[in-house]
Amino acid sequence: MSEAALEGVARTALWTLHCRASYAARGVLEDPEAERIAAGLDAQLLARLGPPNRCFADRAAHFDAALRRYLAAHPQAPVVSLGEGLETQRFRVQGYGRWTSVDLPEVLAVRERFIAADVDHTHIAGSATDHARWWPALGEGPAFVVAQGLFMYLDERDVSALVEALADRGEVGLVFDVVPPWLSALSRFRPPMSRGLRVPRMPWGTDGAGLRERLRRWAGPGAEVTVSRLDMPGGPLPIQLPTAGATVTWPVTA
Repeated sequence: MSEAALEGVARTALWTLHCRASYAARGVLEDPEAERIAAGLDAQLLARLGPPNRCFADRAAHFDAALRRYLAAHPQAPVVSLGEGLETQRFRVQGYGRWTSVDLPEVLAVRERFIAADVDHTHIAGSATDHARWWPALGEGPAFVVAQGLFMYLDERDVSALVEALADRGEVGLVFDVVPPWLSALSRFRPPMSRGLRVPRMPWGTDGAGLRERLRRWAGPGAEVTVSRLDMPGGPLPIQLPTAGATVTWPVTA
């Protein structure tokens, strides 16, 4: 499949890749694989997506740090990356066991033009909400789940069901981000972000305080929860606006 055929949420994989690659070239993020992939994509299509925004490079660095902390405590833990798109985190972080990428078939078709699956890196085509497809990739014992730029596109009940399922499993870490309520409301109108990208529908949003309250319900009393401020692009304006991310870990049985 051509990258030009990607639409809606799937097209955001191109934009975030474009942003990471652009700021990697400026020394903000060490991500040579993102630069390599961007060089192989349709340059005119990327240009139509709008000017790159640093917040996606900063977000990637934040997610890398959360994963590195977990792997320092649990070396060789398997990683499942939900809705991974053209993310290149598997190249930036070391010390994991098997890496599993989960995304829609049309997105994986583009990913596989540039990033091949192999014995240690598996691709699963399907929805992140279909737990049965990817749950075996967690294996037994400590594992980590990455959901970068994903949960805002799912229904909140699907997000809560996933967090609750991870809480029941235990011995796992999770990092994800959210959008504020006003952006969720605005996304219903699909406003243009650029000539080549409209804001995809985001069914729910919350601020940092609301995220903490939700995670108290979803993650259970045994979870360690860290909520952090992240930034997001201010649409066509060259500004950053605050949003939030969370890292949740459930203790490993001794």
